[in-house]
Amino acid sequence: MKRSIFAICLVFCIIFASAGFAAEKKITLRFANWGSTEKATSDTFKKMIADFEAKNPTIKIDSVSFPYGDIKQQVLVMSAAGDVLDVVQAERAMVDSYIGSGYVTDVERYFSKSYLNDFYPNILNDLKSGGKIYGIPWIASPWVLVYNKELFTKAGLNPNTPPQNLTQLMDDAGKLSGLKDKDGNSVYGLGETTGNVPISGSSIYRIMLTFGGGIWNKRGQVAINTKGNVDAFRYLKTLYEKKYNPETAKLKDLRNLMAIGRLGMYFDQTWGMGGIYGINPAIKSQLGMAPIPATSVTSGLSDLNAHVLCIMKDSKHKKEAAKFIEFITSKETLVELYKQSPFFAPRMSIDNLPEFHDSMLKGAKAGVKQIVPLAKQNPNYENAYLELVNAAQRVTLAGETPESVVKNLDTKLKTILK
Repeated sequence: MKRSIFAICLVFCIIFASAGFAAEKKITLRFANWGSTEKATSDTFKKMIADFEAKNPTIKIDSVSFPYGDIKQQVLVMSAAGDVLDVVQAERAMVDSYIGSGYVTDVERYFSKSYLNDFYPNILNDLKSGGKIYGIPWIASPWVLVYNKELFTKAGLNPNTPPQNLTQLMDDAGKLSGLKDKDGNSVYGLGETTGNVPISGSSIYRIMLTFGGGIWNKRGQVAINTKGNVDAFRYLKTLYEKKYNPETAKLKDLRNLMAIGRLGMYFDQTWGMGGIYGINPAIKSQLGMAPIPATSVTSGLSDLNAHVLCIMKDSKHKKEAAKFIEFITSKETLVELYKQSPFFAPRMSIDNLPEFHDSMLKGAKAGVKQIVPLAKQNPNYENAYLELVNAAQRVTLAGETPESVVKNLDTKLKTILK
């Protein structure tokens, strides 16, 4: 009898010890993001996290949420203070700051070759520094041309034939600028963002690339004072002088103008459509997308715009962090995100699925091939982008010549990006 009681007690001890051991093994991943704070994506983020936890009961996700405009600074402050994060949602331009500060780890060892080889090479390569990969692309977009088909028809243009080169782009912008909306307000022909935010600088960099310019030369040196860059800023000056483009507009301003029918064309990232739909859901059927029109020197080029997932260097759970990243870059999660706003899936096997081929995005599909990886990583890109914005405003609002602006910009960026 005593032996039986002893055996029963032993069994219970083993059970409770096992339960305690299992409880101890449960870990928490801290996921810094802005998606949970935004109305369009908050429910999707909650579901994504809940689905992962259901499939991985030993891992809990702590969503550390910040508004988009605050997340970079908050991540830098927390990392400097030893307040450890595991996974961080970042914009492409933020990644260089994290690399430069030493707060993110190279991720290649935590993912299989088959997984990494599934990404478009030009997109994944843009997240390399010193030959190492410092982030996983989550959703991606080149810059694309967005246009209003109804306004094209009113201007006597073919709504199924967006401009394919610079000459057509400027001709179409002129015709669209002659229109009025239903309230008699003038329609802008072509929107280019020149507002005082880094993303406007990224857009201006896209213009520089398309005109055969850029920031770096083939030797990896800052080289702004080139014909291509002069031509790029002359193009912005022309748009301003012809009143095709609203002054110092941010992307949110251009999206609003597109939503209310006062903008014929503008350049944006694909997920910017969500902002337009949020203002005017009925306009979706009127919109079209196309790749960047060619110039005489390029077929249209773009830097990468992407939401990136980084694993932080101080994380104690890097393998689990990689598991979470694989889950939220899976087909199931990306399909849910795609319902909120269109984007290109960086994974080729997913991007080629029917779910990612709606009629509007299909028109801009060739834009993925227009993405050019940054020639050189630098933690000060956001400051450099703000200088590009300043240069654009000097050539437009201040009336300075493209030549003088580019010469001055060359000096400034050599200091910022040294």
